Amino acid sequence: MHRLWLPLLLCLAARARCQTAGGVAQGSLDIGGALLSQPGLAASSVYTTAGQFRFAAPDFALTMNGVAARTPDDRFTGQGVVSASRYASPNQPARWELGGTASAFGMSSGSRNGDRISGLVGNASM
Repeated sequence: MHRLWLPLLLCLAARARCQTAGGVAQGSLDIGGALLSQPGLAASSVYTTAGQFRFAAPDFALTMNGVAARTPDDRFTGQGVVSASRYASPNQPARWELGGTASAFGMSSGSRNGDRISGLVGNASM
């Protein structure tokens, strides 16, 4: 098990694709920003970060995605999604899959008192 985690962590460090004996890992991390400026309106800027990770093996798959944005005045929004599936080995005659997905989000309300809004949504299927 420990031999599997090191290649997975190396894939998360930058945009990469790694293959281990047990499966294929792929990940990316993107950082950016934007500035909106129009005559007669206040300028607005935002910093963004997004990441993606996927690991697929012959009998399971795991996918994680996330995005976050923050303004200079400490307003933010973000969302993350995790999906996982466990399925029958390819050489078994009966095919089955058990999967689940969870999504979480959070954002500031824009008020000066620092209110935060967040939530969690989940799903499982067979």
